[in-house]
Amino acid sequence: MGDIKNKMTNEEILKKAIEKAVKNGWEHNFKEEWIISGMKGSPDWYYNIIFSHDFAEALWGEEEICKDCGSRIDEKMTGARLNWKVIECSGCDCSNWISPKSKSTSLRKSDNFIIKAWQYHLQQMVLAEEQLQYLKKFL
Repeated sequence: MGDIKNKMTNEEILKKAIEKAVKNGWEHNFKEEWIISGMKGSPDWYYNIIFSHDFAEALWGEEEICKDCGSRIDEKMTGARLNWKVIECSGCDCSNWISPKSKSTSLRKSDNFIIKAWQYHLQQMVLAEEQLQYLKKFL
């Protein structure tokens, strides 16, 4: 299967990404064939789709991950601070303390290293040299 994935064309990557997003609840009002045929006429045409927040959310989901490396985070209760949690990243060894109060406010997400998976991957895709090749890693 790895060999097949490595040999995918841009059209196949986009088609698979759309299929995955639709399977995860993404709704659109166009035919997938239109996107594929539009790619052949103007390759940048599909950017409106792959960079849309709704598409990215359906493709990568709402899981909270480390904004620095994209790894999953673990929340653990600690006895050292009553009712506080330590949040640890499994990828880059960063960690933050949060109080129960900040768990329910928007401060939690802006003041430490947590970001939604779809937001992280959308940022990474913007930075990628080839956006469709970035998408391919998640199909």
